[in-house]
Amino acid sequence: MSLFIWDSSNIQVQSTQSGKSFTISINIIRKRLSAIGRKKYVGQDGIAGEILKLDGEAVFPYLKRLLDITMNNNAFPGEWIKAIVVPIYKGGDRSVVANYRPVS
Repeated sequence: MSLFIWDSSNIQVQSTQSGKSFTISINIIRKRLSAIGRKKYVGQDGIAGEILKLDGEAVFPYLKRLLDITMNNNAFPGEWIKAIVVPIYKGGDRSVVANYRPVS
């Protein structure tokens, strides 16, 4: 699961200049990082979420700048859009694909 998800209904990423410049709140970064569980796996970047949590407030301005630059330049690193997807069984007949949900 991504910590920072963009969609058209996301009110956490706000336009500051007629839809051209975006800024991400440090409070949102804090909230998303605090939601990471202790047993989460390492992502494609090789950084465990727990490491980001341990860095505390010191890492927030750097994450904010990285995300602002990325959003404003519409240039997401290829690693950010990759995920390892694992099918999780929901119930019912195990041979039916619809009885699984994808988790990344």
